Amino acid sequence: MAEIYKHAIWALVMLFFLMRFVKSGIMDEDDETDLGEVVQYVDGDILIAVFVPVTSHGSDMKCNRVYNHATMPEQVNMFLEKINKDPLILPGIKLGAIVINSCSSENHSMRMLFKNVLMPHVMDLNCSRTVCNKEKRILAGVVGGASSGVSMDLASMLEIYHISQVSYWATSTDLSDKSRFKYFFRTVPADSVQAEAMADFILKMRWNYVSVVYADTAYGIKGFQELSKSMKSKGVCIAVSQPITQTESADDYQQIVSILDILLQQERAKAVILFATSSVALRVLKVTSNTSRYKNISWIASDGWSANLPTQDTVYADALHGTIGFSLKFPSIDALNERVRNLTIRDYKGDNASLNPWWQDYLKHTKNCTTQAEPGMRVCDEDEHIPDYKASRNALDESMTVFVHALDAYHRNTCQSARGLCDEMARKAGTEEVAKALFQHVKDVKFLTSERRIFKFDENQDGPPLYNIMAFDKKRVLPHTLLDGWYTVGTYDDIDRVNLTSDMPEKVMLLNSVCTDECNPGEAKVVSAETCCWVCQKCTIREYAAGDKCVQCGPHDMPNANGTGCTPIPINEMTYSSGYTIACLTFGIFGLVCTAIVTGMYWKHRDSAIVRASGRELCFFVLAGVFLTLLNCFAVTAHPTALSCGLSRAILALGPAIIYAGLLMKTFRVVFIFQSKGILSTRTKGYLEPGPLIFLTICVLSVQVIILTVWMVLSPPTVYVFYAETDFTAFRTCKHICDERVYVGLAYPFLIILVCTILATVNRNVPTGFRETMFVGFTMYTTCVTWIAFQALFFTQVDKNRVERQLTTLSCALSISAITVLLCLFGPRCYTILRHPELNTSEAMMSRRSNGHCNPDRAVPHEPVGTISGEVNKAFSSIQEGENNQRTGSTG
Repeated sequence: MAEIYKHAIWALVMLFFLMRFVKSGIMDEDDETDLGEVVQYVDGDILIAVFVPVTSHGSDMKCNRVYNHATMPEQVNMFLEKINKDPLILPGIKLGAIVINSCSSENHSMRMLFKNVLMPHVMDLNCSRTVCNKEKRILAGVVGGASSGVSMDLASMLEIYHISQVSYWATSTDLSDKSRFKYFFRTVPADSVQAEAMADFILKMRWNYVSVVYADTAYGIKGFQELSKSMKSKGVCIAVSQPITQTESADDYQQIVSILDILLQQERAKAVILFATSSVALRVLKVTSNTSRYKNISWIASDGWSANLPTQDTVYADALHGTIGFSLKFPSIDALNERVRNLTIRDYKGDNASLNPWWQDYLKHTKNCTTQAEPGMRVCDEDEHIPDYKASRNALDESMTVFVHALDAYHRNTCQSARGLCDEMARKAGTEEVAKALFQHVKDVKFLTSERRIFKFDENQDGPPLYNIMAFDKKRVLPHTLLDGWYTVGTYDDIDRVNLTSDMPEKVMLLNSVCTDECNPGEAKVVSAETCCWVCQKCTIREYAAGDKCVQCGPHDMPNANGTGCTPIPINEMTYSSGYTIACLTFGIFGLVCTAIVTGMYWKHRDSAIVRASGRELCFFVLAGVFLTLLNCFAVTAHPTALSCGLSRAILALGPAIIYAGLLMKTFRVVFIFQSKGILSTRTKGYLEPGPLIFLTICVLSVQVIILTVWMVLSPPTVYVFYAETDFTAFRTCKHICDERVYVGLAYPFLIILVCTILATVNRNVPTGFRETMFVGFTMYTTCVTWIAFQALFFTQVDKNRVERQLTTLSCALSISAITVLLCLFGPRCYTILRHPELNTSEAMMSRRSNGHCNPDRAVPHEPVGTISGEVNKAFSSIQEGENNQRTGSTG
């Protein structure tokens, strides 16, 4: 029942078209002068109907003498010759063709399909004189048309008869809809792929703002829709879109000028896509070539007109200069060009005229001559030819190859690989049965192209997505052709996408078709109504740009170099290549060398009067503290670990405490002696012996040991990273030496310094030979100045090197305070021992006078013996007696 219903529908459709064509005179005699009615018939056992746009059509939709692709019929001839000579494919079968001039007209193509294809080879009705008196042939299918409009109309009719159709140029996305066009195939990709390629190219050029002009045809409208979809998905904005009529009207010039003026108003959208056919593009180029104000428009051409303009119109070279064009990637046609350049009027004259019925007229039109004598016209020579002809590339050969391979597969299955047509195939001549059976074979076709790539249809029965990206340079244009102005600058495919392989024209390279320039690193895009237009908002120093907002980095991170994310702040520490480390080590090592020298000198002269009078044991105790304090330079500059931090804390707390505890006992010793009333008792003298004094010094020091122990327990040594608040610097060091916690280790030594300074000041006027308090006092004054300056420097470091400078300040302050003790306390004694050994005796010590400076003692004339001399004698006797008692006790 369903089959009967389908046949009824077919009958009604056929009746409608027959009535329409009979009314229009289709069954009348052919008009031999109408180039649209001429058919190129190449006889064969199997025929392929080929629709090619040999000429164009006028405003009345009739074929005219404007030749578009006059050599495509010759391309069909070459292909048939090649296939019929190949013994491996369709053996014993001659392939023929019916070549029809579509004139790029839907109505004309439909008429010719009925008149010259369906009626004689499918419907078995009377037909035109051109093909009527032939034997019935097998129809394999239809190749064409070139345009999407023609292809759609042909596909709608061929669908009724289940006849496969393969187009070599139609790219409309609608044709991929298999629910409407089941039997339609094409060897080229759909416009949706071209739109994708254009959008990818725009992104490759770093553009995001373009305008679009499109033809109001199925090709243009659908192409614009696909273009809009692809660009939106890739973040490219269309500034303005303008349709343009396919047919030329009376006010055509003014219409195009209006469109171009609208384009110029979009100053930032400097690239304009022209999605149209060559006839529309020509009308636009005519206007732009005549008006200089439009010369700055940079065109992007769709495959409908790029490298497809009339080759002889070189007047458009200036308007085309710098144009980027997308063209389907077709096989080479060098052999066709070579053949066409040698074709003459003689080759297709007389009986051979039907093999290319348009050639003679095309040659006359191109060479501006006539075959018959006419006033004012040159008579064509029979050897007239076009030596510089260059045809446009196309996929016609591949489309016909699809049918060849499908026929070969069908023949092998049906005729069991026999040569020629077997009976089963031959009886199907004049029907659509073979064409219907070929559908699945066409769908499964797979072959190697002339460019050594595998061809096969995708799921939509479309060809592979291959495009050439071309540029037009007017300097390359030859006198009679535009085609040489185009050169390939890249390719597009579904694997590598856009691949630019050559230099772009300078006009394109300098083009900046963007709505808003890219924001600098660290600036957020605050997008306006159009996603491609924005305002750049500068992020703060601790923020990075994340799209349309600024995001703050974490406390230990900073924005990366591109301002697009966060990266950890690099952590620094004291290194031996740093000037700060060198400064610490310089002071420390210098002090250690001086300490070693002084210690060695005091040990060598440990029994001399000066050393004994200054308190030998306490001097060595103080020197031990100086040595320990100077070791801070190594602890501070070492790689921070828990061990190094513990050592630096111990040195910080114990070194100064040992120094100033020893100095306190030295001062106390002298003060006790000179402040006593009368001769000291034996018991009192015992407290001035070295042993008890050292014990008292250790007791004073034990307070600092207790403080250090409690500090270690409550706050263990820790490695800490200090992050700057004003910039992106971080420094790894010990936590206790870069903030106020440093006072835990220095508070007690500072208290000892204050007490010692007060005692030395109060008792500064001691007798000449015993000026220890004066030396201690001067040492304490200098130390106080050093420590006060240290505090000011330590807590006022605010630049990016703050921690490093704090460490340097602390280390240098400790080293300087220790060196001060060496110079002001031990320096004068060492000078006397080395330069004035005659003064290093008990008698000289008893007769010296104080000079009030931290300078070496000097000998003076004999002074009268009085109260001071008595005190000196008492003091020296007490000191000497105490030392003798200690020595006796030690030997006993």
